[in-house]
Order: sequence, then C-alpha cells, then structure tokens
Amino acid sequence: AGTDSARPPIAVKLPDGRQGFLHHVRVPLANTANISGMRQVTLEFTRDMNTHILPPDPSLFGKIPVGHPSDVVVLAATLEPAPVTMSYTTEEGGNVFHDTQKVRFKLSLTNRSAKPVDVRAFATSAGPGTGEELGIEPKNWTVDQKLQIEPGQTAETLLDTTPHKRGWYSCKVGVEVDGVLVQQRDTTFAVLAPDTRQAMENSPFGVWEFWFPHSTQRGPNQVEVLASLIHKGGWRWTYGGSPIERGNEQNSAAVYKRLKEQYKITWNISNGYKNYQRDEGWFEQAEFDENAPSLVRDLMEYADTSFKVLHESRSSSAIVRRYSEYLGGEPYNMPPAEKEKIDKQFENVKKYTAALKKVDPRIKIVLINDYPAVANEYMARGMPADSFDVFGLEGAMFLRMPERQPDWMSLLGQIHQTRRMMAKHGYDKPIWTTEALYHPTEAGGLSLYEQGVISIREAMIALQLGVERMAAAGLIKDPSDDYHWSNWGSAGFCFRDPEINPKPSYAMYAWMTQVLDQAKPNGHLQTSNTSLHVVDFKKPDGSHVYAIWTARGEQAVVLKASGEPTVYDVYGNTMPVAGGTLPQLSASPTPIYITGTTLDSVVSATPVEQKDDAGEMLIDFDKPEALKVVDAGNALLDKVWETPRLHGSFDTSFVTEDGATAMKVTLKPDQDPRLLLPRYVEYELANPIVLEGRPYEFALRVKGNAGWARIMFEVVDAKGRVFTSSGNQYSGATNSADSLGQSFVSFAGWQTIRFPVVGMYPGADQQALRPYNYNWWPTNSPEEVEAGPKNEAAKAAHEEAMKAYRQSMSEYDAAYKQWEAAAATAQAENKKAPRKPKKPTEPKFRAVVYMGQSPVSYPIKLTKLLIDMRPGILYLDQEVPVRDPSIYIDNLRVVAPPAGQ
Repeated sequence: AGTDSARPPIAVKLPDGRQGFLHHVRVPLANTANISGMRQVTLEFTRDMNTHILPPDPSLFGKIPVGHPSDVVVLAATLEPAPVTMSYTTEEGGNVFHDTQKVRFKLSLTNRSAKPVDVRAFATSAGPGTGEELGIEPKNWTVDQKLQIEPGQTAETLLDTTPHKRGWYSCKVGVEVDGVLVQQRDTTFAVLAPDTRQAMENSPFGVWEFWFPHSTQRGPNQVEVLASLIHKGGWRWTYGGSPIERGNEQNSAAVYKRLKEQYKITWNISNGYKNYQRDEGWFEQAEFDENAPSLVRDLMEYADTSFKVLHESRSSSAIVRRYSEYLGGEPYNMPPAEKEKIDKQFENVKKYTAALKKVDPRIKIVLINDYPAVANEYMARGMPADSFDVFGLEGAMFLRMPERQPDWMSLLGQIHQTRRMMAKHGYDKPIWTTEALYHPTEAGGLSLYEQGVISIREAMIALQLGVERMAAAGLIKDPSDDYHWSNWGSAGFCFRDPEINPKPSYAMYAWMTQVLDQAKPNGHLQTSNTSLHVVDFKKPDGSHVYAIWTARGEQAVVLKASGEPTVYDVYGNTMPVAGGTLPQLSASPTPIYITGTTLDSVVSATPVEQKDDAGEMLIDFDKPEALKVVDAGNALLDKVWETPRLHGSFDTSFVTEDGATAMKVTLKPDQDPRLLLPRYVEYELANPIVLEGRPYEFALRVKGNAGWARIMFEVVDAKGRVFTSSGNQYSGATNSADSLGQSFVSFAGWQTIRFPVVGMYPGADQQALRPYNYNWWPTNSPEEVEAGPKNEAAKAAHEEAMKAYRQSMSEYDAAYKQWEAAAATAQAENKKAPRKPKKPTEPKFRAVVYMGQSPVSYPIKLTKLLIDMRPGILYLDQEVPVRDPSIYIDNLRVVAPPAGQ
C-alpha cells in the first residue's frame, strides 16, 4: 500500500481541533487472481478478521470482522482492474504430480494498460510439509522470469518449481509490474511416489465425492480431474454423488465403465429401491417386484454389489446422542411410541432385505448407515443373519484425535461397542465405516497439518480394529458453496474447485495407501506407554510395514529389529536412521513407516519435552495450602450427558519431581467395574486469582501418564457467572466437549497443555464470543435464569396462537364444505370453479432452551481446578488398565491474547 503521488494529501481540521490529512491510498488486492465474481466479495476496512464458530456447537466455521475498530476513517473506496492480469495452468489436474514429472506453472499474462510494462512473474514454493512434521525440514525457493509486455498483448511463460523430495508444497504464484505486486495466487501442489499399487477389490480405502453438487465453478474437465485425484491418492471406492451431468444420463453406464477401467474407481454401497426405510419402514411385495429388480440390476452393471439399507433411519436422535451401555453408560430408556415405531420398521426391513437378496445372489447388504446404537436395536430384535452381510457405521468423528477415549462419538468407542454388541447377540459380521471420518480445516477447525495426521492415523487404527472397508472416508475436495463452512464441507483432502489443489492430508494419505498396498493388519508391538503406537501390517509376500506415532508429544524410541530397516517419512521420503538392528527414531503425532525388516520389540521410549514457558505464572504448586480438595460432588460433572463421570477417590501430595515442585494427583482404586468411566476430583483455590485484562489461554505444565486424564478449570466473571470448562451441557451441542483434545493428558512425560480461556473479542461496540467458548458451560447466569420465564411466555403465546388456529380451522372447515358444494355445482353447470379456501397453518411451538451461551463480563477470576482420570482406557483393539495412576502438575500460567484479540 502507498499514498498516490499524483494526488497529494489534503489538509483537514479534525473534530478535536488538530490538523489532519486525507490521503488517497492504492492497496493492491494481490490475492484476487483467478477469482471470479468480485461483486460478491465483502471488503472490511475497519477491523481485523478473526475466527468465528457458530455457537453453541462447532458445526459451522469461518471468520468475522471483530475486535477494536481501526483509527482510520475510510470515506470512499473503488475497485480498479490490475494493469496486468494473470492466470495459470499446470500439466496435471489438481497440481498433483509423480516424482518422475516436472512441476511447471504455465502463466498467461495480459497487459491491460496503455503503455508497455516490465513484468516479473514468479513462483515461491515451500515444503515439503507445513513445518510441523517432525523430522522434515521444509525449504523455500523462488523461480522467476522477467518480461516486457506491450499494451493489449498477452505473454506466456513457464515457471519450473520442481522440488527434490516427495510431499506437499505451498506455492505463491504472482506477477509484479515495475516492482509492485499486482496479482498473486496462493496455491499448493503435491509430488507423490510412482504408483505401484496393486489392490483393487481388496482395497479398504474409499472416499466420498459429490462430483457436481456443491460446486459453483466446476471446470470443463472436472470429472477427469476428480477421477485422477482419487486414483493417484490410492482410493479404490467412492460414493456420495454421480459423475453424470443432468441431460447425459443415457451415457451413464459408459462413463462409469470408463472411470473404472481408466482410474480403477468403483462405486460402492448403491442406493437400492426405497433403501432409506425412514420412520416405520416400508415394504409392499407387489410394488417391490414391479420396480426394484430392474433398478438394482442396472446399478450392478457399474457399481459394487453392495446395497445400503437404513441410511440414517434412526428412531430418534436421543438413541445415538449418549454414552453406550457397552462402555459403561446406562441402557437407553426407549419411550413406548419410539419402540412401536422401530418394531414396525424392523419387520418391514426384514421383508425388504429378504426380497432384495432374492433379486440377485451376488447382492451384499450393508445394514444401517448410522451409529452403533441403531445396529444394536436390530441385533437385539434378532435380525436374521442371512438377510444382511455388513454392519455399516456412520461416525463423523469431527475434529477428534482417533486415539480419543470414548465419548458419545469417537472411533475407538464406536468400534469397540459394536464388537461387544455382536458378541452379546451372537453376530459375526464385517464392519464398514460408511459415511464416516470427516475433519474440517476451516478457521476454528483443524490446521492443515492436524487434519492430515489425524486422517491417516484414524485409517490405520480403523484397520487394526477390524474395519474391512472405509467406504467413504473424508471428501476428495471441499465443496465450494455455503456447505463449505459446515463440519463436513471443509473436510476435503483437496481445496475447492475450480483448482482442486491438494492439502497435506492428500499427500499423506496417498503415501499411506501406497506403502500399505495389499497389506493386512497384523496387531501391534507392546510399548512402555499408551501414547506410543507401533502397529504392524503384513503384505501377501510375508513382509511387514510398521507405522509408528504418538497420540501427542515427542518420544525417543529404540527398537529391536531383525535386519536393518528402511524408514519413510509421512510423504514417502527415506529418512536416515541410526542404530542398525537397534534403530533409534523420533516418534511424534506424525506417523513414520518402517519396511524391510521384522521388529521384535520396543526396547525403550523416552518422552521428549517441547518447552513452553509462555505466559504469567499463576500457581507454582509449591504451597499445599493454596488448594483444597472439595469433598462433595460437583453438580455439573455429575450430570454431563456425553461422558458419565464418577466422583472418585484421589491422593493429593506436593512433591519434587524431576527437579520441579509439583502437585501429584493419584487415582485410588475403587470397586466400580466401569473402568472406562472417568473419576473426578475438584480443587478449590484458597484465594481466587483475578486474571487481568482479557486472558487468552491457560498454559499448564504436566507430567502425563498417557492415561487420558482431563484437566478443567472454573472461572467466575464480574457478574457472578460461573464458567466450567467441562463442555457444553446442552445435548444438541454434540461437538462441544473439547473436540480438539487440548485439555487431555494424552501424552507421556512432561508437556504443556494450552487451553483457551472463555471470553469475548474486544470492542465496546460489539459483543462477539470467542470461538472456543463452546467448551465452557455457564451457570448462575442471568441468561439461564431468564430462559425459564421466556419459555413459559412462549408456551402461553403458543396456546393463544393455537386457540386462534382452532377457530380458523373451524371457519375453514365450514368454508371448505361450502366450496365443495359450489365446485360440484360449477362443474355440473360447466362454469368456472370458485377459489378454494386456503387452509390455515398450524403454529409451531419453539421452546426457549438455555444452550449455555452467555457473554463474559471482565475481569474474571480463577476459582477451581478439576481433574478426571480413568482406571482403564481403550488402546487399539484392547481395553487396558492405565499403568501409572498418577500425573504431576508443575505450574499454571496465563497467556495474553495476540494483537487484535
């Protein structure tokens, strides 16, 4: 940005009497290259853009202009075209290459000005990776070309930005005119290993794709680009949409056949005739015989032989939004009306699946695309085992680490409870994840790095748990309409059309599908702590592939191997390894892969602390009198809906651990057999601590036991609202219990937990909640108190509206009878029929529900710490006891917000 030299500043008198100046400023909007529809872009001049998550549930993400307003007053603004426009293409759709190819950006530059211009075209690349992958050092480099372009002329140039390693790369492609940046496009590319995959029908890897829906700027070769991306990424299955544009249905069979032959993509889990089976279900033999067989046979011409039955056809939301009795929760108390509905649905589904099986003996039925609780109802009622072939599980797992201990929605909890259901009811069926495993990357969701490592760890854990097929895990690309901002919409492995360029998750997943090609899960090695995972996959030739990672934190690992291994990073580059047959590695949340050897054991695993001393000290845990154990139970924790908690028995002592004064918290054994349920203890501060300003994060240095303890806080604001970081207690806020896992002790050794403090963005003229307030539940708030009377008033208003509605219906019924008689007379006399009376609309009652959304009045003060710990956890395919029942807390600090927040 700079003041326009052709228009000197104009002196003005400011309201306070001082002299000021009006400036004409030119601001290049560099990142508008290749963006169409500028009329739809909102320009915000006066505030910073900050993260926004729609409360009370992180299901919609984005950014909003919040914070302190600018001191600059904008009197007017215009948009002017850049003197040189830029567009570019690459030789591969989606900018995904194999490492035998050159990565080249072909730029087309048009001079729209009236004079010759000196142009510098450039591409600045960085990678491989985001900088967060342990053991991978990204590099930056720039290639450029200088040109002179005459007025009205278009010039082309080729920029070769081929890297020397495989992986994911960010890239800024731009153009400068006379040294001033006028256009820039932020893009990405990926470089993959040469494709050696052999798996086809035996591949477990599938991905969801809409193909045409949710696109707003689809390219002319969009189907080819998407198909090539699916193929290069190693996915062999897909569903969710159709590659056939409307009007071209007559060519559908040929298109599906070509995509299968050329790109090795097969559509799986077809939708048979009336397969959704909503409410009470449906089955009429005559109608089925007339319509279903031809439809089913047509689908089988190009798709897999599997058909989905009961797609999200649950009897209620309550049956799935709860903690399963198979993990220690309470059985579902089904209301009579719901039981009657599901009983009828069950009988109709039995008839429907039996009839579907008779259409063709090859048909494979995937029963339910829903949560385990729905499958349990069908098992408990004795669904005939020969009427279906697979249990299909829906489980979005939004934002959650795959190692997360069970709450109402987690990978480990879903698969373990399904296995336990089958054992109880006598079923032995494969499990597929059907519509499952979606991790958004929009502002407020996961970082690009987090999405990548979570996605591949999740896939490998699912395989180790016995999932036979991940039929549609994630999306190949983000949708580009408003669906993009949803939980699902930014879960793509690639960004939006028209470019559909890759995220790091794409390159990570592509290497995982390649290194695990045709491999089967073969168990795991025993480790000294349950944050470390060393999982084994075995290939048809007897060779092994091992994947190694931690749920959180870094560990120095020594392995015992038969022979010297080859170690690959997460993108498929070989890594140096010391130690020969005792290889020494650094394990982190970024998986690495070992081939060419058989691992005999994990010799040692030593946690490595990642130092974090930011913030102002609040508690050093060197004064036992500063904290007092609360003997009574906590009313809030006792009624948490998504994970039941028990008031536990703990030992608390103040010790010196590894040279630091620390509070040692030890969970004592009890007689309750529900070992997966957390037990909690509550500590009250003798002197609550006032947190100055707008505190941003708590930073807590903890020595963990990898046992998934959770550390929570209680703060009180200036108006007496009590906020507890236990998650949102409104059961409709189903992702509101620290979905990111920041408060969990999922690591071994010393690490620092950073957890966002409840709060508001600054700005006296706004009341904007901070994005992570959904992790906090406010009590003693005026908003909670007001909800009751508001709901009673809404009930009273609804009753009045119903009285008026009943009166209107009475009048309508009379008018309708008159109309029927008049219409019959008009028809008999061949006259125009009178206008039909309009039926009144029944008013709907909208209850006023307290959803835990309250503003925060400053200053706030810290009053309590709360800790829960489990006696046992789920670790891969086992339930295991927590080996060390103790954690240590060294100090607690508070971190101030970054500028503008």
